[in-house]
Amino acid sequence: MAKGGMRMAFQVEAVIIFVLLTAMWLFVKQMRWTKKKVKITREMFSVLFLFYVLMVVYMTLEPFQFQIPLSIRPFEFDKRLFYELLHMADGYEYLQIYYSVGNMIMFMPLGFLLPILYPIFRKWYVILPVSLLTSLLIEMTQALFTLTRRGTVDDLFFNTLGAFIGYMLVSCIYRIISKKSRK
Repeated sequence: MAKGGMRMAFQVEAVIIFVLLTAMWLFVKQMRWTKKKVKITREMFSVLFLFYVLMVVYMTLEPFQFQIPLSIRPFEFDKRLFYELLHMADGYEYLQIYYSVGNMIMFMPLGFLLPILYPIFRKWYVILPVSLLTSLLIEMTQALFTLTRRGTVDDLFFNTLGAFIGYMLVSCIYRIISKKSRK
């Protein structure tokens, strides 16, 4: 940024983000409910997915301090696979494992819930790029818009792997259910 240039930053309270996302979700749901018969199990998974999305937004963007892109902090994205992971906590391997497993667990519900809610996501070659792009959206948001976070390729890797594990779990469940229903 040029010396003496305009710096723009702002903080958004988590409650405001959650209220706006919930209001948008309720609007879409209301439109859906008026058009066709509602299946209660699908709606339960849909509510679960909403809470999952809200949790991911909170966990990845908190403390919600944003900037106009590149106005205060330069673009930061670590493109070296596992470099950040291996150097973030030298001597504290349990933190590195916690970080990796935490990112995988955070994205497992994406790979698990999307195939349940939408049949198009029941193929690995659909869920894999969707989970990668979802993770990339989060990482780019952190790199461009947040003041306290930065994007890393490690997160892309572990988030996508987590979504794929979630997908594999739901695929196994579908296979088991399918075999039992044939008997």
